[in-house]
Amino acid sequence: MNKKYIAYPALLLSILLFGCNQNSTNQEAEAPLGFILLESDLPDFEKDIDHKGLLTALGDRHDESIRTGEHIYNNICFNCHGNPEQVGSIPTAFKFWEDTFKVGKDPYSIYQTLTRGYGSMPPQVNLTPVEKYDIINYLRETFLQKQNPDQYYEIDSAYLAGLPTGTNTGPAPKEFKPWAEMDYGNFLINTYELVGRNAPERERSSGPSPLPDENLVKANFAYKGIAVRLDQGTGGVAAGNAWMMFDHDLMRVAGAWSGEGFIDWQAILFNGSHNISPRTVGDLHFQNPVSPGWANPNTGTFADPRFTARDKRKFGPLPREWTHYKGLYQYQDRVIVSYTVGEAKVLETFGLETLGDQPVFTRTLNISPSEKPLKMRIAPSGTSVALVGEGAVLKNEGGFTVMELVPSSSLKVKPELCIRICKWEA
Repeated sequence: MNKKYIAYPALLLSILLFGCNQNSTNQEAEAPLGFILLESDLPDFEKDIDHKGLLTALGDRHDESIRTGEHIYNNICFNCHGNPEQVGSIPTAFKFWEDTFKVGKDPYSIYQTLTRGYGSMPPQVNLTPVEKYDIINYLRETFLQKQNPDQYYEIDSAYLAGLPTGTNTGPAPKEFKPWAEMDYGNFLINTYELVGRNAPERERSSGPSPLPDENLVKANFAYKGIAVRLDQGTGGVAAGNAWMMFDHDLMRVAGAWSGEGFIDWQAILFNGSHNISPRTVGDLHFQNPVSPGWANPNTGTFADPRFTARDKRKFGPLPREWTHYKGLYQYQDRVIVSYTVGEAKVLETFGLETLGDQPVFTRTLNISPSEKPLKMRIAPSGTSVALVGEGAVLKNEGGFTVMELVPSSSLKVKPELCIRICKWEA
């Protein structure tokens, strides 16, 4: 069936906004059948590692080693293995504070499990030898020595003398961040918190379940956030320098920011951190609160009718008769969001221009005729806004610059109406 695309009389708007399960063998034994990688599968440097030197060096860099090991454990291992207060997500994952090693408990044996994998424990191919011994050092001092002493192996000169000899310590450690290096394309849908530069550290509950409520009523979360890269270049949204966030729960632009880094990548789906959502990184040029972006077409108010949770935050989408998210389209490097406001159909895209050295964040909307007046919040009052064209007016209402459209069954305007929203530096 051939699809026909019908053009309707429309208002076309451009809005520009300035502004580790541990199971292994001892060093003398042959590899048990449970190892995932054979010795022939390992990189060449692994066959010539100075294990004695690496273990001996831990004494000179003890504090640094424990900090590094803790960082690696919390970001890579904690999700599966957990700790005594909060068990990991995999019931069979080794509990270092109480379980018994099945194959070997000495550092070299644990190193083999990290390197080659064993059973359901995958090999940690992104960790260098130094990092593997750092995490082993952390596990031994944090869990084994204090809470599981039967599994703590005493290192002495005889043990060190029996380790395989080698001439190198492997590649220099380098933090591996695949979540930040991946090319996601020019948009990424997730839950985000929008903050300015040097924002105070957010409250974060921890400990065993159930977790206590956090005081996040005033935080600007885009729970159904579509982060769109605005500047040109390769590498996708993570490699950009300017972005706009559209929240399709509330059909609002939550804000726009620029800088280097995109977000801090704090999330279980990115760096493995629990109970936290990523924050924006850089200069936040403007933001809108967690409330409807469009007024209710039947009442003309922006009052939020959604469900209020026990922590006083509101969740979920607006009623379908008010506004409804339809999806998004990709056109070259553009993201086009489709939604309705009342009976009006809206297509919206985002862009970036410059005025002098100031960024100009643009919103371009194609809106079908509506029998009822429509109002959209653009930005908080005090943000410079310029309107060019006919068919809409700007007003100040409730502390915001609002764009108001008159009802029409066959609205005809100029092909493009530009609204410029500017944030000037003092």
